[in-house]
Parts: sequence; C-alpha cells; structure tokens
Amino acid sequence: MGAWLVRLSFLLTLCLLTRGIRPRLQRDSAIPAMRPCRSELSHADCLRTQHLKLSTGDAVMLGSLDRTAGRHQVTLRWFPADAHSEACVVMSGSTHAGSYATRLQISPARGCDVTTSDWSIVWADASAETDCTADCEDFPGSTVNGKSTDTENCLPPTLVRKTDAVDVRRFAVPLFTADGVRDRHLVAHEIACGDQVRVYATDRNDSSSSLAIAVVERLERRLIQFVGSRVGALSDVDRDGYLTVVLSQLETRESASTACEPVRGCVRASDVFAPGEFGGDIIYLSDSVPVDDELDAILAHELTHLAVFSGLCSVGRFAQLPGWLNEAVAHHVERQVSPRSRNLATRLEQFRRRPAEFPVVVPDHHASLSLRRGPSRAAGCLFLNSVLSRLPEHAIGDLIAGSGGAIQRLEQLTGRTFADLFRDWGLQMIASGNNLPRWQVIDGPACAQQLTGTALSWSEPVITDGILAITSSADCQLQVTVLSGDGLRPDSARR
Repeated sequence: MGAWLVRLSFLLTLCLLTRGIRPRLQRDSAIPAMRPCRSELSHADCLRTQHLKLSTGDAVMLGSLDRTAGRHQVTLRWFPADAHSEACVVMSGSTHAGSYATRLQISPARGCDVTTSDWSIVWADASAETDCTADCEDFPGSTVNGKSTDTENCLPPTLVRKTDAVDVRRFAVPLFTADGVRDRHLVAHEIACGDQVRVYATDRNDSSSSLAIAVVERLERRLIQFVGSRVGALSDVDRDGYLTVVLSQLETRESASTACEPVRGCVRASDVFAPGEFGGDIIYLSDSVPVDDELDAILAHELTHLAVFSGLCSVGRFAQLPGWLNEAVAHHVERQVSPRSRNLATRLEQFRRRPAEFPVVVPDHHASLSLRRGPSRAAGCLFLNSVLSRLPEHAIGDLIAGSGGAIQRLEQLTGRTFADLFRDWGLQMIASGNNLPRWQVIDGPACAQQLTGTALSWSEPVITDGILAITSSADCQLQVTVLSGDGLRPDSARR
C-alpha cells in the first residue's frame, strides 16, 4: 500500500511540474498565437507564408538567396479581392511583422532603367542580366611578358617540321573520363612557334599542324592583348618566354557521350600555383577543335582562366575563385570575343527554357557534375554580365585583386549586397525581353513550383486585384519582388 502511495505522489508532482512549465514556454516563443492552418502548412517552425496585395497588371518575381543550390518547394495560392479570405499566417521564429517585400516599376521591353516607386507591406522576411555583349575590336600595341602584340611587328608563326631540331617536352596531360579526371605523362613535340606562343602536340599529323598555326595567329594577333586588357597580364610561370599550348586528346568516348558539352580546352590552377616539373603557363586544347570562329571563343575562354590564375598568384594569396565565378568570368570574356559562341549557346537555350531550375551559385563540392557544367554556366555568365554592365572594362581585374569568397568580392567591387545584385539581374532579364517562361496567378487550389537556390521565376501580370499567399521553407531564403509597369502588360508578355 505504501509503494502505491509513493507512486501516486510522484505522478501528481510530475503533472504539476509539467503544467507549470507550459506557460513559460509560450511566453518565450517568438511564434505568435494563430489559428490552426491547412495540412500543407503544418510545419510552422520551418515554413513561412507571405501575403502580397496585388493590383491589376502587377507581376511577381521570386528568387532564392540560398547559395547551396538546394531545391525548394514554393506553394502559391491566389485570393481575389472579393473573396474576403481569412488565410492563416505562418511565421517562423526569425520572422517578424512589419517586414517588407519590394515593389518596383518596370520599363518597357528592352529598357534597362529600373526605378523604385513604393513599398508594399506584407507579412514576410524579404530582403538582375542584360544579355548584351559588346562587339570587339583589335587593340594593337599592348605587351605581354615584355613582347609587343602589335600585328605589324609580330613575325608570322613558324611551322616546325619533322626535319627541324624540334623542342621535346613532357606534360601531365589531363584526360576526362566517365569516372573523373586523370593525368597522363606524355611526350609532346613542338610543331609551331610564334613571337609569344609555342604549340606542342602529342600526336603529330596534318590537322594538328594547321590547327597549331591558327592557334598562334589568333592568340598573338588579338586574344592575348584583349584578355590582358580586361583580366590582367599572363605570368610566364615556367620562364621560357612563351605561352604554351598543348594539342592532345582530352576526353574518352565514354565521357563525351555522357557530358553536357565536350571538353575542348583545359587550364589547371596547379600548373600556375605550383608548377613543378610539368607545370607552367599552359593551355591544353583538344586536337579535334575545328579551325573556325569557334576557335576564337575557346581560346579566349581558356586564356581568361590562365589570366585569372596569374592574377591570383601575383597577389600572393594562391587562392582560387569558386568554380562558378571562375567560369562566369571566362564565359563573359568569351562572349565578348565571340557573341555567337556555340560553346555557351546550348546552355543558354536550356537555361532560358527552365530558369527556375538552374542556379547562379553552384558550390564546388556539389555532387552534380551536370549542374556545374550545364545551364548553370549560362546563369552565372548572365548574372556576371549584369554586375559588370555599369563598371569599367578593368573591373574583372579588380575582382581578382579583391579578397574573400566570391560573394564578398562581388560586394566589394560594386558596393552593393548580393541580394540587391541578384534582384537587379532578374529585373533586367525580364525588362530586356528575353522571352522567359512565366507562371500564371489563378484562383483555385494551391499550386506548388520548384525553385533552386539562386535561381529565379516570374509570374504573368494578374488580371484582377487580390492577394497572393506564398509559402516556402525558411532555408529557401525567398526574395519576393512585386513588379508593375508598361513592360509587364499582357500584350507585351510572352505568348
């Protein structure tokens, strides 16, 4: 009997303690009291809903500031003005009343001026690419490694024939396979030489000879100076007085069949930062590259990588730019040299079809090789075009000379936050008439769409006044912008 009394007393004490704790927990919680929500909004600790009051003709731009390239679900529900809906508001502990989403005025298609008109108050925590390239021209008279690039003073490239005393050199040539990248230590013979460039080949044949001559001519006539004026001078890492180009097979058939794009060229940071026996200022070029306008684009791309590594090495930091920004810089210069480059054309087309899937920022450790090499390259390039559109030509060199990670460098360069740069890119994309897909805001059941971190999506203009409820997870870091203006009228929207 005594044991039962002890147990009963213990249970009563535990019950009283539990009842006493509950009110304290409620007072400490940052989540305000609210009515029960729909089943899809049951996880109130990680979901948040923003309510946007929209007028006829307004549109919405959604962006995710999550830099992990994670996939997020965004749920949308529309309430017409006459519905008088009493939708619940779900707020995380870090969300507070009185936050703002941006409302911006959009000029007609092809316009580039974006002005802020007013702010729309919502229950939310809310915190841009002109796809234009400049025609390039030759700029004679600059120097690289102390040698003039003036075409009047440059000697024509010399084809080194088999009977000549050729230079023989060993290289650690990369080979891209379906399983990754491995190096092959191969002997290569010099087959062409100019005033600044030497070309070696691991397999000497007639096609490699004609390619070698074209490589020397195009690099020395224009590309070395062009890249140097925008990115920075090349370092003569191996101190041989020449830029080295190696022609070889760079990928296997298996890797070519599974890759988004074939590997046409390669530059390694380790060759510049820690050259050792096999390093140097080296561009590895596929020996199957055709001698046409695309050769200029490929050479400009790889030469930009080499100039970036040279710049990073010269400031003594030996730190690489993250892959997404490094590729964005290379594609930006490539498109200035060759605006219709096929090297990026397929990626641009795929990105414009599904912009919400392809992020600007892709971490180097991301498991998806297709994401790192695919249409996200186009997103990064277009974003960087937007950032650099109002800066001088030498801004890329200033970016390389900066410090910190990619985002810190961009913010230092522009004096603006990444969130503002990201929003501007989206605004310029929609204003410049890029024929982008848009989703419709319609009455009915809630609908969901996928949005990748640092990707964007846009809505069609609404046809009546109402409220749009947008629900997303906190880690999506959703950025919401309300757009209005003549450039968003239904007759100017994508058909």
